[in-house]
Amino acid sequence: QLQLGQAKAQLNQAKGSISKYPTQEKMFRSIDRQQNLKEQLYLYLLQKREENAITLAVTAPKAKIINPAYTTGVVEPNNRQIIYGSLVLGFLLPLLVFVGGQVLDTKVHSKQQILTLIPEASVIAEIPFNDEENAMVHPNDFSVFAESFRILSSNLKYVIRAKELHHSGVILVTSSVKGEGKTTISMNLALTLAGKSKVLVMGADIRNPQLQRFVPGENRGLTDYLISEDTDASSYIVPSKINDNLDVLFSGQIAPNPNDLLDMDKFDLLIEDLKTRYDYIVLDSAPVMLVSDTLHLIENSDVVLYAVKSDFTDKEMITFAAGFQKENRIKNMAFILNSVKPENTRYGKKYGYGYYSYTHDEKPKWWKKFV
Repeated sequence: QLQLGQAKAQLNQAKGSISKYPTQEKMFRSIDRQQNLKEQLYLYLLQKREENAITLAVTAPKAKIINPAYTTGVVEPNNRQIIYGSLVLGFLLPLLVFVGGQVLDTKVHSKQQILTLIPEASVIAEIPFNDEENAMVHPNDFSVFAESFRILSSNLKYVIRAKELHHSGVILVTSSVKGEGKTTISMNLALTLAGKSKVLVMGADIRNPQLQRFVPGENRGLTDYLISEDTDASSYIVPSKINDNLDVLFSGQIAPNPNDLLDMDKFDLLIEDLKTRYDYIVLDSAPVMLVSDTLHLIENSDVVLYAVKSDFTDKEMITFAAGFQKENRIKNMAFILNSVKPENTRYGKKYGYGYYSYTHDEKPKWWKKFV
C-alpha cells in the first residue's frame, strides 16, 4: 500500500508538471520573441551610428567653433548712459522733426514768407480763411472777412492815389494758377468799393468764367460784344442785384481765341469808354502761369493785384511772380494773401485779425478749450 501510494503521488506530480508545460512554453516563447526584437533594434541602431559616423567623416561641417563664448562678469544696463541718451534724443528728435517739416514744406503760409522771398514786394491785404464756398461781403457786415476787404480797399485807394490818376482806376486781379481765389477777391473787392463809388466787375477770364457763381445771369458778355458789330456795350452790362452801385460784365461764351479777342482795338476802346462811366473797373483775369491772356490786360490796368493763397501756393510761384513783374515792367503790382489762418497772421491766434472777434463774438466756454 505504501508503494502504491508513493507511485500515485509521483503520478499526480508528473501530471501537474505536464499541465504546467503549455504555460511555461508560452512564457518562454514571449521572452524569446522580446529578446529577438531588442537584438534586431540594437543591431539597427549600431548600423545607423556607423553610417552617421562615416557621413560626418566625409562631409565638412558648415560651422566650426573657433573660440568658445565666455563672460567676464555680470552684464547689466548702464542707467546713467540710458538716461543721458534719452534726454539727448528727446531734445534732438523734435528739433529734427521741426526742421524737417520746415525744409519739406514748400507752401506759402504767411505774409512774412512773401517778404522773405521778395523783400521789395507790397502785401496790401491778408484775407482770412472762410469755409463758405462763395463767401461774399454783405451790407452792414462787421465780420473779420468783411473788415479785411475794407482794409484792402483803403490800401488800394492809397496806391491808386499815389499814381495821381485823372480817370477811374482799372484794377487787374490775377494769380499764378487756378484755385487761388481771384474771382472771390474780385467780387468782394468790387462790393466793398461799391459802397460810395460806381463799380464794374468784368469777367476777363474767357477760358474759365467764374462770375456766375456769385451773380447768376445769362452767359452773355465780353466775348459776345467783341465779336459783334455793336459799338456800345451797355446792353451787355447787367446790374448785380446785390448792390445798386455794382454792375457786372460777364465773360460770355467761351471763345477758341481769347488772346486775339483781348488784343483787339475794340477791347481798348471798351475800357476807355467804361472809364467815363465807372469810378472803378475790376478785371477778373486768368492765371498768368498757365495762359497768356492776362498779358494783354496789363497795359490797360492801373494796378495789378496778385493773389496768393495760404497753404496752397508754392514758394516757387512767388519767385515766378517776381520774374513776371520784372519781365513785363509792371510798376504798380501788389500782393494779396488769401485764405490766411489765424496762426499764420502777424499776431497769431491770441489777437486774431482784429478786435472784432473778441468784442462781438461770444466767448467760448472754458471746457471747450480742452476739446
